Amino acid sequence: MRARTLTVLVIVLLAAWVAWPYGSLWFFGKAVDSEDTARLETMVDWPSVRGHLKEDVKRRLSAELGRKGDEEDEGESVARSALLMLGSVVAEGLIDAYATPKGLMAVLTEIAHANGEDGRFFDTVSYAFFSAPTQFRVHLRPAGSDNDKGKGKPLVLIFSFQDFKWVLTRIKLPLDELENGPPSE
Repeated sequence: MRARTLTVLVIVLLAAWVAWPYGSLWFFGKAVDSEDTARLETMVDWPSVRGHLKEDVKRRLSAELGRKGDEEDEGESVARSALLMLGSVVAEGLIDAYATPKGLMAVLTEIAHANGEDGRFFDTVSYAFFSAPTQFRVHLRPAGSDNDKGKGKPLVLIFSFQDFKWVLTRIKLPLDELENGPPSE
């Protein structure tokens, strides 16, 4: 009898653990749909989101500006380094200015309106599942894509379990899409 009770308890706890991030995602989506920036602010670890965005943009800038030509002279190398530093400073300033509850709300509602007639957050979700026991990954379809067959890479939201709740800790932009320009119709 005791083993059976323990088994049931473990199953209930596992089911609750699996359901918990989906519930948090539902509340996150409701905050986006109702454009409740105050609620959204509490559901995001802003320093983490800003830090990851800055790292991603710097990595992308380094990859683009770090490519050397066959016949690059010292002047071109100095110019490339200066552009990288300037680009990093500008990118950091833009991320600090736009990685805010209002900025995130604007991006998510724009994607939602581009993907569905009702403009609801959940119309954009194409994937949501654990990527680790304490990380939950959500893919949002690119703006204007049809169902799950859209062109381009998704915007990825990563939620992490922190302080006994699930919060958004990272936004992975489809930066490699920038290399090719906008998708052709």
